[in-house]
Amino acid sequence: MSAEILRAGVGCPWHNSRLNYGAPNLKWCEESLCRWIEEPANTWSNLSYIFAGIYILLKGRQTKSTPIILLGWSAILMGAGSFAYHAINNYPLQIVDFAGMYFYTSAIILFNLIRLGWVSKNNSTITYLILIVINFLLIPLFQSVLHIHIQLIIAVNLVTMLVLEYKMRQKDSTYSMKDLYLCLGLFAIAETFSLLDVSRIWCDPSRHIIQGHALWHWLGGIAVYYSYRHYRQFKNL
Repeated sequence: MSAEILRAGVGCPWHNSRLNYGAPNLKWCEESLCRWIEEPANTWSNLSYIFAGIYILLKGRQTKSTPIILLGWSAILMGAGSFAYHAINNYPLQIVDFAGMYFYTSAIILFNLIRLGWVSKNNSTITYLILIVINFLLIPLFQSVLHIHIQLIIAVNLVTMLVLEYKMRQKDSTYSMKDLYLCLGLFAIAETFSLLDVSRIWCDPSRHIIQGHALWHWLGGIAVYYSYRHYRQFKNL
């Protein structure tokens, strides 16, 4: 797949960046245009994460809630990293894209560890950094040792989040799950569209308004908003 991306776009704005730094490990359905923004649908759809992050950040600052502020910034970074990746399409920016997702999922995992009492608030910063580092260390493990797609690291994070939420539910079943169910449902629908895109089951490369992976971004941003609504109810954070 990298060879296919490298062959495309000779003479275009970002072609040399792929020659110099390497191509991503996969190509989404949307064709790359010979423009400064190569994949318009997959790029602009990341505004969903940025808008959600700004809203969450403003709410966190109003209530002086550090966890909510962290969630807001992680959503903004997730959107910005993915925006840059889909606009330019090279391997380093693909890692930047993953970094944004690691910031977000690590924040959610940290919240659940604190709620379970497994991590104290005094150790929360170092724990958060350790979680992010672990994600980055998984990249060479998945890529060079296990020879599986590095995109599956996010799946590992999501399973970890669900297991911790299940453990918390066993400990306390009184809090509302409505917003979390909406969050997970939206992410499930978004992932379905993304899989249809990458597998070319639902794919029209020339369509630059709506793509399956772009819908992953749009719906993902809404899901991030509902994750904020879920975690804002826990005062012990």
